[in-house]
Amino acid sequence: MSAPLNAKGLTPASLSTKLAGVRERRRLSRRRRYRRSKLDRYRAELVALRRMGASYPELSMYVWREHRKRVDPTTVRRYLIKLPEVAQEADHAGIPNAC
Repeated sequence: MSAPLNAKGLTPASLSTKLAGVRERRRLSRRRRYRRSKLDRYRAELVALRRMGASYPELSMYVWREHRKRVDPTTVRRYLIKLPEVAQEADHAGIPNAC
């Protein structure tokens, strides 16, 4: 037979505390970690060019020509849409937010 909870000194309160600790560790492990993008260095330039009306393929070509970094236009689009200054403009323009 199994021993009752009190035999090992475990109480409902101590079990509740342990469970809360386990849940907190699991919550932290599920947290998304930020990975630096190679576009972070050029954020201001990309936002300014986008506001001037540059397309995503044009922005991709700009990064390649000016900074020697190859990047796909889709990557530029996903990067810019996640930025708060561009996301607000997209909301006002009727463009759905892809986040």
